[in-house]
Formats: sequence, structure tokens, C-alpha cells
Amino acid sequence: MIWPAWVDILLGGCGLIWCLDTWGKLRTRAPWHPHLVSSTVGLAIFSALLLVLGAARWIQNPGA
Repeated sequence: MIWPAWVDILLGGCGLIWCLDTWGKLRTRAPWHPHLVSSTVGLAIFSALLLVLGAARWIQNPGA
């Protein structure tokens, strides 16, 4: 990868926070864009993947 593992972890965590915020807003009102739900699911999957892979890289080589 071109960036350190902590960047993967940070980006994955921020993406998951955004997804949780969006899911919370969707519980109280209708989606404001027709593709919002599918894009939020995609972002949640990608963010979780970034978080897990970043953590695995960090465990293999701490500080990298």
C-alpha cells in the first residue's frame, strides 16, 4: 500500500461513523436520494474492509 496502516484504520473508522450517522437519520425520515441506502451499504462494507485490513497490517508490522 502507498500509505501506512493507521491511515486505513482511520479512513475505515470515519466511514463507519458516517454510515452510522446516516442510518440514524434514515430511521427518522425517508431517504433524500434514491440511491442513498445502497451507497451507504457499499460504504459500510468498504469501510469495514479498510478497518479490518488496516488492523491486520498493523498487527503484522506495528507502526507501519
